[in-house]
Amino acid sequence: MSILPLQISQRVLTGSDLNPIFSGAQNIDSIKVTFDAEWSGFAKTAVFSRNGLDCYFSDLDNSGQTLIPTAVLEESGTIFIGIMGEKGSQRITSSLVRYRIGEGASVTDLLDPDTVHSLMDLVNEALADTGGITGKRTGTTFTPSVSSAGVISWTNDGGLDNPSPVNIKGAQGVGVQSVSVYLARSTSSTSAPTSGYSTSVPTLTSGYRYLWGYLRFTLTNNQTTETAKMIMGVYGNTGAQGPSGVSPTLSATKADKTTTITITDANGTRELAQILDGIDGTDGSDVTSKISSIVQYYCRSSSNSTAPTATSGWSTTLPTLSSSYPTMWTYFKVNYEDGSSVDSQPVLIGNYNERLSSVSAYFLLTTTSDTPSSSASGWTTSVPTLTSGSPYLWCHLRFTFYAHRSSSTHVVYSNVFLLRTYQASGSASGLILNYTGYQSTLDTTQGDAALSAIQMGIMPVIFTNNNYYQVIFVEPYEVCGQKCLKLYYPSTSCSSTCILNCIEWRTSA
Repeated sequence: MSILPLQISQRVLTGSDLNPIFSGAQNIDSIKVTFDAEWSGFAKTAVFSRNGLDCYFSDLDNSGQTLIPTAVLEESGTIFIGIMGEKGSQRITSSLVRYRIGEGASVTDLLDPDTVHSLMDLVNEALADTGGITGKRTGTTFTPSVSSAGVISWTNDGGLDNPSPVNIKGAQGVGVQSVSVYLARSTSSTSAPTSGYSTSVPTLTSGYRYLWGYLRFTLTNNQTTETAKMIMGVYGNTGAQGPSGVSPTLSATKADKTTTITITDANGTRELAQILDGIDGTDGSDVTSKISSIVQYYCRSSSNSTAPTATSGWSTTLPTLSSSYPTMWTYFKVNYEDGSSVDSQPVLIGNYNERLSSVSAYFLLTTTSDTPSSSASGWTTSVPTLTSGSPYLWCHLRFTFYAHRSSSTHVVYSNVFLLRTYQASGSASGLILNYTGYQSTLDTTQGDAALSAIQMGIMPVIFTNNNYYQVIFVEPYEVCGQKCLKLYYPSTSCSSTCILNCIEWRTSA
């Protein structure tokens, strides 16, 4: 029985004074590995590869020893030995050691015992005549190196042929490529529409009051996954009839040599100016010039108490009001036939109407199915995780409006509606995969089920000892010719901080 002593230091696997092993041996030759402290607590598996192609696995016992699989020793040639450790979601691997399996005796090729005896006599006689065979066996050390591109190659100090380089870089992971929002309107607040979804925002009416929507995630492998449909907005009820508006009107009256200009608006009728016929403010008895025209000028302002200066932004065209410029002012210019003019005092005639600023969705978990108030404590813009203790997830919308004649805002609340409920044991929809402990590295049952569901467009649900968790994305990879899946799902710690967990399963395809 030959035991190959191996050592791991800083994840580099080495061996010295290795005993020779020959092909054809079965269940007798083994390896024994000594580990440094980094490998403590890991379940350790030896990986044997013939000529860098076929891979065979064998678990190490508590002493670090395991038999070399029979299939590895079927033929002579070069093999590579590596060690892999797993602890929960963690995995650690070592470098590879190259070892040469010598040509062993084959049962089908054994010589006749008498012939073998005669040959051994001849060998012994030759050794006796020559004084015996002297010398020692010199080994060759193969040193691996890994490039930044993930290609492992070897050099040796014996002038031998090196193994072909191997790319050990894993397959590219799967991420989110784009996110699209799809919307549709409906007459129902309980049943989502089954058609009519578009990336354009539809117009709500009194007949189609409810705006439904969902998110579609396109992954980097061109697969897609969608969120559940939910109400994104509600058509508002018609408000109370406001008071009738009053359009400002201008009038001018003349008594003797004085012209009086008045304006009638929402504030009533008031005098704007009195203009004497005289250009210099006299009664004009010595002036023959007459009024040729009266022109109205407009200007917007950020103030509702102080008129703009006489030279800033005045125009005969009505400007557009905004939250930054919410008030409208006006004055009149009286032009005389001789080219002179007189301006009236500016007055306030309008303000910026109330308008929508933003819409935000708020979420709340409750322990009962009673609809909570939109003003209850605990509402948040972050979507919380359902639990068996708080199984109801509610939502409402908050509409923020600009207030009259200022940049301040006020908020209007929508109705509160139920988004979803916690899925108790045995009631989760879709494919449910059990993960209640350590999974055998050779079991492909769960991996094949997950792969089949994903190929049909279904993202599986993981059931752990604590809860159901929805898979959010999948990463395929391959090791030693074995295809595997990584399934990521979220869970929460005691501090309610989101943690992303990963389960790895092998697949048969």
